[in-house]
Amino acid sequence: PDFGMIAIFEISRRSIWFSTFDLSISLKSQKKLMDRWHSGNDLSELIRQTLKGSRVLGIGLLFQDDMKESDFNVMMDAGGYAPQMKLSDALRMYLKVPVIEDYSMHYTVTRALAEEETASCCAQIRLGTEVAASITADDQTIEILPSFCRSFLPEDADTAAEKDGLEGLMMSLCMMFPLACIFISSDSGRQKFNAGELENDLCSKLENDRPKVIFVDSRTSSDHEGMARWVRNELKFS
Repeated sequence: PDFGMIAIFEISRRSIWFSTFDLSISLKSQKKLMDRWHSGNDLSELIRQTLKGSRVLGIGLLFQDDMKESDFNVMMDAGGYAPQMKLSDALRMYLKVPVIEDYSMHYTVTRALAEEETASCCAQIRLGTEVAASITADDQTIEILPSFCRSFLPEDADTAAEKDGLEGLMMSLCMMFPLACIFISSDSGRQKFNAGELENDLCSKLENDRPKVIFVDSRTSSDHEGMARWVRNELKFS
């Protein structure tokens, strides 16, 4: 466990997450580096700065499943011309460690709607520094005013008040639209609430409708653990 660490970077279209594991594949740390994604040289520099001073033995790169490999090519300065190099090859050259690439499946609202055949009308609520909500109906998106969302969820609300405010916002949306599903995500990557409890509380206040409450983008380490094991297996033969 003390010999060194494996670094896992997950790059999606909305964030970059960084996890570290020891060689027994115990999670040592996990945090969000960015609320947006970087490509090419910017991403290479971010990874190198993040790992500066660490005893890194191997790196895993998890890209969102609909991203293209060419989005992450690095431009190498070679005098009068700048040839392109794969990000993984550039990191191997700079850091002298094995680098493994793979793609991570992301449970997005679009994917969730494809699985929920009855969800012809749904709401999306995003919690965090800013509270946002929108309605999807007949392939059209209706944005809800941020001020309307914030009236239910003030910035200084504690956990209990935030839960009550979230239920109030969901209740209001259900009164305006015939919702089949409500998708909730969080900037922090970790949900404070239980989907089943929110769903039961909401449905107890509604007479006829029973919308399904689904959390998306919940951050778990399962993909990262699998990638760390893969990198460790590569290390055995390096």
